[in-house]
Amino acid sequence: MSYDTPGGPPGGATPPPPGGYDAPPPGGGYGAPPPGGGYGAPPPGGGYGAPPPGGGYGAPPPGGSYGVPPGFGGYGQPYGKPPSTYRAWAITAIVCGVLFSLIIGLPCGLVALSNSRRVQSAWQVGDLQRAAKASKRAMTWAIVATIFDVLGLILVITLFSHGGTSTT
Repeated sequence: MSYDTPGGPPGGATPPPPGGYDAPPPGGGYGAPPPGGGYGAPPPGGGYGAPPPGGGYGAPPPGGSYGVPPGFGGYGQPYGKPPSTYRAWAITAIVCGVLFSLIIGLPCGLVALSNSRRVQSAWQVGDLQRAAKASKRAMTWAIVATIFDVLGLILVITLFSHGGTSTT
């Protein structure tokens, strides 16, 4: 075996560690804990479970408590009575729209019914503002549908009272 350097491997490479490649490194081996306490030692300054300054982990926040905001009961269901859906009024307006003014009363009644359905779904998820807004829109569209239905009724009465005769 010839070495370029006396006592070393060929090509000037560093010689193998003492004891060979299978021997543990000097200072204790691969599984030795690091200096300063080991892997499971708590960090300097109090450890992992030390409570934060000013109170523990279970203390309520300053100025209030955890939980559901006022006006709500468990899982998003609000307290109190839900806003009116005006569903019966909307259905009545739809029926009258079919009977008296198919072109103008019926579409307004359908919009009123759509908004009345939104009231209940918004209330169930706890969205009070959306429920109140949908209730107000349902009432507005029910009023509009009723006005058009009354106009359609007046038109039907006028047409039937003349009996299709000419006024000239």
